Amino acid sequence: MSDTILKHDITGMLPTNAFFRRPRWIAGEKMTGEDFKAARKVVGIKQSCKAVEKGTAQKVFIAADADERVLKPLLELCEEKAVMLVTVDSLQELGRLCGIQVGAAAVAWLKE
Repeated sequence: MSDTILKHDITGMLPTNAFFRRPRWIAGEKMTGEDFKAARKVVGIKQSCKAVEKGTAQKVFIAADADERVLKPLLELCEEKAVMLVTVDSLQELGRLCGIQVGAAAVAWLKE
């Protein structure tokens, strides 16, 4: 499987009137799909929100083409809890990295 470069700039996705400060980002990071599949993770916005709230999320991956309205609560939680965010090009790409047949808007990697 080829390496995937995960992007780190989702500034354009944030609403112009966003009240939260700029989230923490991970600079472009190289990893394979196998690295991603092997990680302990939860898939989906609701499950990712729960992991961030509980403090078990190490970092959160979001799809750049996911609906801003749907992502907003997760982005706010990540800012509040200082959880790092990483963007992936599309819903389909994030789903593929997780080894599922459908797109995924968000994925949270869990702490070991």
